[in-house]
Parts: sequence; structure tokens; C-alpha cells
Amino acid sequence: MARVPLPEEGYFEDLCLHAQQAAEKAIKAIFCHRGYRFSYTHDLEILLTELKNKGEEIPDKIFLATHLTPFAGEMRYPFMGDPITQEEYQEILQHAEAVVAWAKAIVLP
Repeated sequence: MARVPLPEEGYFEDLCLHAQQAAEKAIKAIFCHRGYRFSYTHDLEILLTELKNKGEEIPDKIFLATHLTPFAGEMRYPFMGDPITQEEYQEILQHAEAVVAWAKAIVLP
């Protein structure tokens, strides 16, 4: 859903919410794959830190995705912050895709 074309009169914030959700679900898939319990949170930094504390190696580029967390809450509503530009959206999408690819390599080797 994060990759669908932006609908007319749509907001990049909506697509960024889907990017955040993809990254979050990918991280939680690693927890499930390893048999770990995860916190019921949308905060990617908390989730990644919990994985790291369990001994999982987290590449630095994956920690860059922690800035997607606000899209699970306040940023999912237009006008709650500065509008997201297409360039910012592309960067957010790249971070989410990196997390998904990393998780797939662990869960579906």
C-alpha cells in the first residue's frame, strides 16, 4: 500500500503510514520467527532495541527507519505537522523497504 500511486487530492502522509506499518510488521515478524514476545507498540526504536537486547544484530541502516514511528500516530493525520513532500516520501519508502528486505532475509532465508 505504501507504493500505490498517490490518489488525486491524497496526502503523502497516508502512504507514509503504510510504510511505517510495513516496517513495524516486518520487525514483529522477526520476533515471531525467533519465538520472542514483542511489546505492543508502534515505536520502531523500542522494537529494534528489544531485538538488539535479545542478541539480534541490527544493521545501522535499519535503525534509520526509527524516524517512521510518528507516521503511526500524529503524522497519519494531515495538517498535524508540516506536509510531507514527494522527496521525503521517497526517503521514507526506502527506509521501510530496507527493513522489509532485512526481515525477509531473516524470516525467509
